[in-house]
Amino acid sequence: MAKDIVFVLHGMGEHSDDWMTDKAGAIPALKDAAKNYPFFESASLDTYVEFVPILYDDIFRKIIANWTDQANGLKKSIPVMPGLPDKVLTFMQSLDDNDWESTHAGDVVLYWGFRLFQQRVSLRVIKQIVDKVNQTATAGDSVPDYHILATSLGTAVAQDALHHLGTETWLEGLAARQVAEIDEEYRQERADLLVSLDRLKEEFGTSNPFAPGLFGFESVAMLSNVSGLVFGTEPPGASIVRPGTASEHGAYTKHYLNVNHVADPVSLATQFRAPPDWELSGGYKDLTFNHFFPIEGIDTVADVASRIHSAAHYVANPDLHLRLLMLYVNPYR
Repeated sequence: MAKDIVFVLHGMGEHSDDWMTDKAGAIPALKDAAKNYPFFESASLDTYVEFVPILYDDIFRKIIANWTDQANGLKKSIPVMPGLPDKVLTFMQSLDDNDWESTHAGDVVLYWGFRLFQQRVSLRVIKQIVDKVNQTATAGDSVPDYHILATSLGTAVAQDALHHLGTETWLEGLAARQVAEIDEEYRQERADLLVSLDRLKEEFGTSNPFAPGLFGFESVAMLSNVSGLVFGTEPPGASIVRPGTASEHGAYTKHYLNVNHVADPVSLATQFRAPPDWELSGGYKDLTFNHFFPIEGIDTVADVASRIHSAAHYVANPDLHLRLLMLYVNPYR
């Protein structure tokens, strides 16, 4: 039986290539939690699950590093809201490279403020997912189950990218020339993605192998969910990124976990609420925590709110990590 594939999306801030080993992250916390259960005494979590990091924060770092050169060009791009570009540009120009705002709030402002950057990030995420599906779905007789585990800004990024992935209409409407004016690398990634998509189209004989009904995710888990506030495509209620079946609900995942914390400032600010009909799918679960667990490796952080907001703190709660283990490990279900 093929290992389940879990695509893991980070939140705001800087993340190195090995960010998934950070003790503040979801995966080390989930692996530590698994060790507490007899089922995993003979085999580790990695025996059953492959965690695939989805990295995109370098896009924001490049934009911020070259902000002065790009500012004039950005004024010509299409913002999410009329009148927003000047406010965004003023905010970004006020940042210091070492400020918290430049590595955290700046990411949110850039993603929320410009469709061009939303498209850039979505392309990066989609390409990593498509490449992995290309590698695993065509490798043998057993096709793995796929999952999404996203935190903070990553929930909004996942929401947009998955909607694009399933509808594919954005690839037809995206102006490659406009993108290249901001980031030449984007054009090459887009071309590579189209090659990967063409391979899957030929393999499965369909115009969009990622359309709902042909492809879907076993689960989508959103920790500190901001997808209802910061979105670039369809709002969650109108998106395909919803729980249920493709035939009955037009859904892209069987299970959807909306996970927040009463003391997480990000959760408090966004207050994501699912549409009423999500409850009817049977695959939706709303979890609101009030726990506080000390997390190894970040106990010296002065800001308690940042500890509560960390993915590790969310996953440390048994009500979440047991659900994730049952979703990700086939013999454990």
